[in-house]
Amino acid sequence: NAKHLLEQGLSTIVPLAVIRYQQQFQGQDMGAVISLSSSLEPYRLTEIQYGAVTRIGVDADKDAYCLRIQDSLAIKGDLFTEEVGLQVIKPLCLQLGKLIHDFSVAGLYRYSPEWSNLEYNFDRKQIVLTDLDSTLSLAQLPEDLQRLHVLRDLASLLYRTMAKFSTPNALAHYSLTNLLKYDPIYDLLLGYFPLAKEQELQLIARRLWHAFIPYLFTLKKHRNQILESWDNERRRSYKMDHDLFYLLAIMSVYPVFCCSDLAHLYPSQLTQTDLLTRAQRYLGERYEYFSY
Repeated sequence: NAKHLLEQGLSTIVPLAVIRYQQQFQGQDMGAVISLSSSLEPYRLTEIQYGAVTRIGVDADKDAYCLRIQDSLAIKGDLFTEEVGLQVIKPLCLQLGKLIHDFSVAGLYRYSPEWSNLEYNFDRKQIVLTDLDSTLSLAQLPEDLQRLHVLRDLASLLYRTMAKFSTPNALAHYSLTNLLKYDPIYDLLLGYFPLAKEQELQLIARRLWHAFIPYLFTLKKHRNQILESWDNERRRSYKMDHDLFYLLAIMSVYPVFCCSDLAHLYPSQLTQTDLLTRAQRYLGERYEYFSY
């Protein structure tokens, strides 16, 4: 996967060695991959979204890493304030939207775009894909499924970026006013659909925020308990319903997607009505909420 992405001009890790063990786990061969990194720092982009930037002074090395990213993007101001931090996140989201678009153009799917799976190359000022073990080739899928998996990867990008603004340390750091003002979700969409109309993308982004906001403020309400006493399982039970959000994201972007280069690359007879029918069958009684 890394070799293919590099040949397509995408920034990714480079495997240096693949090691196969004699042992198996649940019938599967075990092994390890040693990969070259783009920098000496062992950190990922999580630090710039919901890590070090939300708790300045805890780890000087992580603080310095975040400041290097800010300097690389030529953004002025105090990074550890909410608004400057969001100004740094915006161009990263724009770049990430394009990167996941290009990942689909390269014919691959099923990448997990958690910011914990993203490195930053300071020399090239580019986001680097890592953890390609789950990635597969779209060519192995039937035609209709190819388009659906491309859409699912986009929905995953939108969900995983949005949901991380509700991680425990982020709850006290980000305000709804500034999240909507700087709107990193819009930048993800713009990076992915650079030729789409601004108003269309703003409408999609706002709809997705509307779905997320009730969950965000439920978590904010219990912020102290989350930080002091709740275990991960209890906290996660308050999180946004991700499968409903994925369907909402796919349906919301579909008209724009159908006018994009990816629609021509992955043709399909699926209509908006077909997708709604499938969503209704899958969601059952939750479809009423989905429609709302």
